[in-house]
Amino acid sequence: MTAFFIAPLGYNSGCICGEFIAVSAYGLKKASAGSNGYDCITAEGKSVQVKTNYAASQIGFRGKADLMLVLRVLASGEWEEVYYGPFELVEAASRYSARDNKKMVALSKLKAIKTALNVQGPQVAAKVAETMPDETLAPTQE
Repeated sequence: MTAFFIAPLGYNSGCICGEFIAVSAYGLKKASAGSNGYDCITAEGKSVQVKTNYAASQIGFRGKADLMLVLRVLASGEWEEVYYGPFELVEAASRYSARDNKKMVALSKLKAIKTALNVQGPQVAAKVAETMPDETLAPTQE
C-alpha cells in the first residue's frame, strides 16, 4: 500500500490529490519522501513532477524532472489531464517569478504544447513552447 500525507486544505491537499491520481490512473510509483524535484516515477524509471490545479490560470514549479504531469480537478471531483509530457518543454515555456522564486507557466500554453506534441511532434511542440507569448497571469495554485 502506498502512503500519502494528507493535510486538511490547500497546497498539500492538491499535492495528495494529484499524486493519488498519478499513482492510480497513470500507474506511476510514488517517489520516496524528500525526492528533489519530482513526486513519482514511471515503470521505466523516469522522474515525474505532478502539479494539480483547481482554479488558477497557471502552475508554478521548482526543480527538474524527466516528465511533467499537470492535472485539473473540477468542483465535481472529476479531473482532466492538462499536460503529460517532457519536462523540458514546460521549462522552455515558463517564465521565472522572482517574487515566488519559481517558474510559472500558463495552462493555455501547456494545452497548446500538448496539442502540438500529439499532432505535430516534439520539434513543433518545442517551437510552440519557446514562441507562444505569456498571457496576463492570475495568482498561482500548486
